[in-house]
Amino acid sequence: MTVQLIYRKAHDRKLKSGAYTRIPGSWMVRETALTSHGSKTWLHDCPMCGAKVRSAKMPNGGWSHYEARGGLQSLKHPCFYIGEDIRNARDVKTPDLFASL
Repeated sequence: MTVQLIYRKAHDRKLKSGAYTRIPGSWMVRETALTSHGSKTWLHDCPMCGAKVRSAKMPNGGWSHYEARGGLQSLKHPCFYIGEDIRNARDVKTPDLFASL
């Protein structure tokens, strides 16, 4: 299986009511070929910070991105999840957590 990391640009989407909503930009993993044996995980470098990331294919579709080093396999990689929680930007103290990796 060949996978490609792509960035989907921010765009406006028209709702059924006729109003528009803003969809933020996001990183996605796109499969470019199918395979029968298919690995469920993919190790790669983050395009934003260069850290090692483990991308895992979810059973119902989509991907999740986790830290790949230092026993942090269950910690989501913050570059791919900015704006999905409380804040729209990375916390100023977050880089200190990963400086020793």
